[in-house]
Formats: sequence, structure tokens, C-alpha cells
Amino acid sequence: QMLLNQTLKDAQKIERKEQDLKKAQQQKQEQQRLEREALEKEKQQEQQQIEDRVKAQQEEQQRQQQQKEEQIKANQRKEQEAKLKKTEYVTKAKKLVSKLVELRESVKPFESSKSPHVKKRRFQMKKTVA
Repeated sequence: QMLLNQTLKDAQKIERKEQDLKKAQQQKQEQQRLEREALEKEKQQEQQQIEDRVKAQQEEQQRQQQQKEEQIKANQRKEQEAKLKKTEYVTKAKKLVSKLVELRESVKPFESSKSPHVKKRRFQMKKTVA
């Protein structure tokens, strides 16, 4: 009976050791799983940071491009305004000349219908007034 008790105790010890080994193995697997999850989470965070940096760089490049385009447009407007100011007097002169031509055309029949004596007198008056 002692032998039986001894074998029973040995069997219980072996069973406990097996249970302890199973628990240790499960704990080890759980720890490995947690480590893998932590690594995956770190990788995801790093990937997200990289994506955020890339996105920020792209936005910065777009903003710089827009500023360049706006500056180019502003420079073009300034050039156009300067060009218009330079040619403004020419356009005004052209308008005045065309009005003068129209006025001369409208007065021409009146001048040709008068007698030569009135024309001379009128011409003399123009000279004195001028």
C-alpha cells in the first residue's frame, strides 16, 4: 500500500508538473502574443507618423505652389497696370483726335457755305483770339 501511495504521490507530482508546464507554456504564449500586439501597434503608430509627415509635406508644397502662383499673378497684374498707365495718354489722345476729326467733318459744310469775305474775317478773328 505504501508503494501505491508512493506511486500515487509520484503521479500527482507528475500531473502538477505537467499542469505547471502547461501554465508556463500558456503564460509564455500569452506574453509572446502581447509582445506581438505591442510591436504591431508600434509599427502602426510609426506608419501613421510617416503618413502624417508625408501629408504635411505635401500640404506645405501645395501651399508654397499656391503662393508662387499668386505672386506670379500679382506681378502680371502690376505689369499690366504699368503698361496701361504708359499707354493711357496715347489712348486718350487717339480719342481726342477722333473727336476732333468728327467735329471738323461736321463744321466743314458750314465753312464751305459762307462767302469768302466772311471766311477771311472769321480767320482773322481766330488769329487774334489765339
